[in-house]
Amino acid sequence: MQQSVLKASGSGLTQLREEEEWAGKGVLFMNDNKASELHPSPNCPSPIALYLQGNYELTAIPPFFFRRMALLQVLDLSHTSIKCLPKSLPRLVALKKLLLRRCQLFMELSPQVAKLSNLQELDLDETQIMDLPREIGKLLNLRHLRVSFYLICGKKKSKSNILIHPETISDLSLLTELSIDVNPTDKRWDDSVEAVVKEVCNSETLTTLSLYLPKFQLLDNISSLYPSLSGFRFTVGHHKRRIISRVPHEVEAEFRNWDKCLKFVNGENIPIEIKDVLKYSTSFFLDHHATAMNLSEFGIENMKRLKFCLLVDCNKMETIIDGERRYEGNEDDLSESDPSPVENVLESLEYLIIYYMENLESIWRGPNRYGCMSKLKFLALHTCPQLINIFSHTLLGNFVNLEEFILEDCPLVTSLVSHASVKPMVSDKFLPSLKRLLLLYLPELVSISNGLLIAPKLETIGFYNCPKLKSISKMELSSKTLKIIKGELQWWEDMKWNEAEWGNRPDYLMRIFSPIDKEKDVMNQLAEDRDLFEVTMQNEGQQLDDEKLIEVSTQDHGGRWSGNCRSLLSDYTEERITGADVTKSISSVCILPSTPWTEAPKQAWSFSPDENKRLEDDYFDLASETSEADDIVDEPKAKRWNCTENENKGVIRFASKVATGDRTEFQVKRNVDILDDGYKWRNHRTKLKGYPYSS
Repeated sequence: MQQSVLKASGSGLTQLREEEEWAGKGVLFMNDNKASELHPSPNCPSPIALYLQGNYELTAIPPFFFRRMALLQVLDLSHTSIKCLPKSLPRLVALKKLLLRRCQLFMELSPQVAKLSNLQELDLDETQIMDLPREIGKLLNLRHLRVSFYLICGKKKSKSNILIHPETISDLSLLTELSIDVNPTDKRWDDSVEAVVKEVCNSETLTTLSLYLPKFQLLDNISSLYPSLSGFRFTVGHHKRRIISRVPHEVEAEFRNWDKCLKFVNGENIPIEIKDVLKYSTSFFLDHHATAMNLSEFGIENMKRLKFCLLVDCNKMETIIDGERRYEGNEDDLSESDPSPVENVLESLEYLIIYYMENLESIWRGPNRYGCMSKLKFLALHTCPQLINIFSHTLLGNFVNLEEFILEDCPLVTSLVSHASVKPMVSDKFLPSLKRLLLLYLPELVSISNGLLIAPKLETIGFYNCPKLKSISKMELSSKTLKIIKGELQWWEDMKWNEAEWGNRPDYLMRIFSPIDKEKDVMNQLAEDRDLFEVTMQNEGQQLDDEKLIEVSTQDHGGRWSGNCRSLLSDYTEERITGADVTKSISSVCILPSTPWTEAPKQAWSFSPDENKRLEDDYFDLASETSEADDIVDEPKAKRWNCTENENKGVIRFASKVATGDRTEFQVKRNVDILDDGYKWRNHRTKLKGYPYSS
């Protein structure tokens, strides 16, 4: 039976509607408002779903609020400021989903939750609870449990020295998803983790698992689960929190977006346990490894499934791939059709992002062959002070699918292509799929590609603080689809154009040049230009569709409407372009692919934080049900990790301000940050004068 709906999402309501309007409604959408109070005890027995998430000013649920809601099956209180659940909670005998995600003032879960015998999903991710009550083990129908344990200094202390009581996980015999996030400095987790891992190993139903494992040896206990897990997220090693993150949190969010994620932090060797789980991983984050000289040491044969790779602060690493390193797999793995493993190096990798590599000199060292890393779509190299060689001639020929390349703060780079690798009379077009190229803070750059013909489909190119780049070859700007060039105005005006190549000053390049305002953040401007470009492209596509429709209409009416319609179309298109708010959420310092991450959403996890999408999914699930309390909700088909609202977007916002609907979130950061690597940064990671490689 179709359920009636009351929809008041994002209406800016300070008071939610009277109970008379709630009466008879099956689904209540009251999310994303400004309500601070609820009706003390609404008399509305009909609702089966109540969505209150995003009411940040809501600090408490009245004690008897749920007294007359016996049919309620879905309750979403995420992103509110409540501190606890009311004593009428046990009245929700039919409840199947209780969502409290990112209730950052929620610190204690009442044992009364155990009375919700039909509960299938309990989401306590990014809350501040001290521990799980022992009674959680009585939720025998629970299938999805996500919980965060984070102690807050100076506030309420935990009543218990145990995060999760023994046998709690074992008692939850139907559990299919378990996610436990902890404060890495919480010693209680060190005391509990072995018992939790042991219980997890005995589970016969788990398909998704997320754990922080302070010791890599714990991986050996759960290795038998790898083949049966459809998704996992393991953080392995003693995770030391930094006051200032070395990597924008949006980049880490993209790492977590993949279905099978491994983060290895503060490692001092490369244990076999890490190599074993790496074989199953699609996303790998190597953070602050002390001894690894190259990624090849982890075993090329162990990275065949890897699609996303993030390398940070590995200061002993001199190259990413060592082509001279021998294959470490079994000799039986090599067939006549695959005689040399080097041909299949990182065969599935699509995204490679590198930050703060003190001694990195090259991407590839030693012999390489065509086909290696051939699926790579996105490459970003940030702050590598010793980097010299990026593309050799052979390696350049492999990157046939590369769409975006960012090179930032690499002071020794003189060209993207090494001099020794350039061959005369080369007619091949390299980087045939490249659409976007950013070259930033490269004081020694004198040439883009040493005269090689590259990027025939380039759409956007940006330069900043490349003072020695005084001329650009026509081979380097050969694209006929180039839409925007970004750079400093004086640098562009001083550019020397080879008359033999360009003839007179190329006017068409002058028209698409957009100067960088030195008083504003560089990365913000690049993000803004790209957003405007994408909006323009979308509108141009829509205009073509509209024109086709006009032509059909004109033909149908003997051409009588032609002038009128085209005038209306022009006005409408101009309004659509100028009316698009492309700047209100632009405050990016980390720019990631302009196209969505193609594989991640397909392989992601069950419950997306995209609230509107989840609301629609839940509504249509519930609409097909009768209102009987004991109906069973099918497990959602989509498998997605929980992400923040800005996570899966093409341009990632490292936001000082992120506006979403009627809500605005602020992140406060000191004006000047000094890191232990000798670099000094302003807000948004803009460098200050007087420091290494600064502008």
